[in-house]
Amino acid sequence: MSLRVEGLCVARGEAVVVRGVSFSVPLGEVTVLLGPNGAGKTSLLEALSGILPIQAGRLELCGREMSRASRVVRARAGLSHVQQGRVVFPTLSVEENLRVGARDGLEEAFRLFPELEKRRHTPAGQLSGGEQQMVVLARAILSRPQVLLVDEMSLGLAPLVVKRLLPVLKGLAEGGVGVLLVEQFARLALSLGHQALVMNQGRLVYSGPASALLRQPELLQWAYLGRSA
Repeated sequence: MSLRVEGLCVARGEAVVVRGVSFSVPLGEVTVLLGPNGAGKTSLLEALSGILPIQAGRLELCGREMSRASRVVRARAGLSHVQQGRVVFPTLSVEENLRVGARDGLEEAFRLFPELEKRRHTPAGQLSGGEQQMVVLARAILSRPQVLLVDEMSLGLAPLVVKRLLPVLKGLAEGGVGVLLVEQFARLALSLGHQALVMNQGRLVYSGPASALLRQPELLQWAYLGRSA
């Protein structure tokens, strides 16, 4: 079972930003999505979660057709999206932010991120950027997703913080969740990924084992330059 995308096309206004993209995100694996700025990665994730409409193509979640489903229906079916920007409710406490995602499971969140337990009554707006990202990730995990979309989790964070967060995604995949990860720290992401996708100018220019890009970085360079690998 997996998230399956076939011939997906997405537009922003008059501009087509994703063109005929096809791939799958197997459950129990981390699929890494890379590409230069403006390649269409964020637009693709927003179309998968229902923020942007799908212009053409097909989206299936574990065998269920979702191309025209609302964002709420997709979320209830098990598709969760961690967007760019660490969206928290700044005046609510850490605990209250987590309860937005689920009524129970807080102890699981604090086991994954013991840093948050110490600050459970602190307004989320007073947390560091890394702590806010922990809140966002924990909230998504508590929604019990089948597939988790993660867009630039590391944006604005120090590499040490990213190294702290990425193993959580690996553990989530080992528990059976499919993870589609957009990440600027390519080597870190590829080191925990099973499959890798590279987009350029709205198209998929590489699809294959993440290990191949680690072993042969020239493949990644070619893909970033827009040459099919």
